[in-house]
Amino acid sequence: MLMLLGPSGAGKTSLINAGVLPALANGAIPGSDRWLPVCARPGQDLLTEIGGEGLPGAASDGLVAAAEARLAAEPDHDRLLLVIDQ
Repeated sequence: MLMLLGPSGAGKTSLINAGVLPALANGAIPGSDRWLPVCARPGQDLLTEIGGEGLPGAASDGLVAAAEARLAAEPDHDRLLLVIDQ
């Protein structure tokens, strides 16, 4: 797990969206071009939000099961990268 912390307005979301995610998609870390990014913003129910952003079943079946199912359906991806941006 990696956490990016800073004050509101410091540019954390911009760094992730304009820097980190594109770099990973381009293979900045060996194999990271095969990672499947799923980005969510927590609301009343984080698992429901994650389900709506690309991991259906996260709230009912659990996060791990939802991630495994999504990766099984995406043979071009080896790992799941979950970004929670509040």
